[in-house]
Amino acid sequence: MSRSIRVLALAAALLGAGLSLPAAAPQDAAAPAPELARLVAMTGLWDVQLVYSGMPPESGSAKLVMLGDRWLVEESRLQAEQGPVDGRAFTGWDPAKQRYVRAWVSTDDSRLNVQQALVSDALPMDLGAGVTSVRGLTRMPDADTIVFTATPVAPDALPGLTVTYTRTR
Repeated sequence: MSRSIRVLALAAALLGAGLSLPAAAPQDAAAPAPELARLVAMTGLWDVQLVYSGMPPESGSAKLVMLGDRWLVEESRLQAEQGPVDGRAFTGWDPAKQRYVRAWVSTDDSRLNVQQALVSDALPMDLGAGVTSVRGLTRMPDADTIVFTATPVAPDALPGLTVTYTRTR
């Protein structure tokens, strides 16, 4: 179960309920920076399917909303083998580091996980055969789909994990 939630922390991730939706932006507000616009595009309600290579899929849901104009806030619930696991995350653009950053907490882990988000290299992750270095990649092939993959850092490696988010509204 812990392995599943750590993986979801990389993705732009899964749901719970209870966040209020942000107020509409003023008509004369400046367009957000491209990095923030990417986060805004991820807002909504999502069905989620998590698949480790060679394992049966796990399902969940996600609610992603903006907090002001800088942070994507995520509430998630995964239906894991051991029962439901809830998680919360904040993802934003760090202009000093020129990368997305993420802080994640979940009911199956006692640590605050702070990491690089959306694209990461050499991130330690357990894909079922022990901890290894993986490259994480989050992409949006269309407006209603987010796909996160975690691929071991090795020649010709295939993704060990794929998390697919499908927009419900």
